[in-house]
Amino acid sequence: KGLMQPSGLMAVQDAQASGTWHANLDVDELICPPDLSEALKMQNGVAWWDAAAPSYKRNLLRWLSAAKKQSTRQKRCVDIAQACGAGQKIKNM
Repeated sequence: KGLMQPSGLMAVQDAQASGTWHANLDVDELICPPDLSEALKMQNGVAWWDAAAPSYKRNLLRWLSAAKKQSTRQKRCVDIAQACGAGQKIKNM
């Protein structure tokens, strides 16, 4: 027990080869991306963001990084920043 199946091992090797294995390291390390950081500053949400629980920030960063279009990402940055500026959590992301 505990050994990875061949298909799982292949998936890991493929992800490492393509670079996707490390794709969300910034999210896992709770690094706030520049576009979100700027939006937080504009909405006076930096202090609230800094005080938020790590698990909540990680979920927001995953939601932000999952945006497929730049326009969606920009909207999510604004939504996150406005919620933080108002001292509220986003409930449906």
